[in-house]
Amino acid sequence: MGLVTIFGDVGVGKTSLMSAMLSDTMIYDRQRYLNCCSEIDKLNAKGYHISKPKREHCVSCNYDLLAYNEYCSGKVAYHINPFEFVLPNEDISYKVTLPYGVYGITEAQSVYNARKSKQLRDCVSRLYENHRHNHLDIYLDCQRFDLIDLNIRFISDLYYVVDQKHKLDWAGNVIATMWTYYSFANYKIVESFVNSGFKDFKLGKKHTYTFFGNIYEHYNSYCNQSAFYDFDKSKSVDWDADEEKYKGIKLLDDNNFWSAKC
Repeated sequence: MGLVTIFGDVGVGKTSLMSAMLSDTMIYDRQRYLNCCSEIDKLNAKGYHISKPKREHCVSCNYDLLAYNEYCSGKVAYHINPFEFVLPNEDISYKVTLPYGVYGITEAQSVYNARKSKQLRDCVSRLYENHRHNHLDIYLDCQRFDLIDLNIRFISDLYYVVDQKHKLDWAGNVIATMWTYYSFANYKIVESFVNSGFKDFKLGKKHTYTFFGNIYEHYNSYCNQSAFYDFDKSKSVDWDADEEKYKGIKLLDDNNFWSAKC
């Protein structure tokens, strides 16, 4: 896979597709884990002290993800703070990446903001530029590919998710999901696709991906809800009392809406 940015309209299944791919990797890609352990042995032979993943997989993401099937009772993905997903350096905190590691970052535009590309540290961009040298697979999801930092966007494959279709059992429970998406080799081709009004699908290659089971039991599709309540819990919230503030006043202008730092 290498580096992949998954984008598409709201609700088409970007994060669920990424979660399905990560979950299947945890369950079925035993060879990747063995390659990871072999590479760690080589590093430790050179004097490093790196432990092998005890969960017997090398998948990390910035949200809770559980993988299981009828043969496996459950594997939990490791957590990664995207702001520590950088090369070792002396300036900011970092977490050592696993060789052959697979990383998934949802809402990636909030981390790799295109408007702040000039401020992206070398230890961040160089990790992405050199990800193949440590055999990494990286998945990023976002609604618009152009919100992702240009340096990362430039070297990324891009998946445009068209839709997801669920197969239901007699009781209405999801038992399988199939996604349809198009892959594009580089962002210039995607720009042409966007300029066509998202209609010239001949520019990309069509794919389908099927996951067996209920993908929504493996992760929380509303995992970013906490962002709406990121304030002091002791703060009193009274919707009816707040309504009184808006009587007879004009709407505020947007002079203070935009940050000068953007």
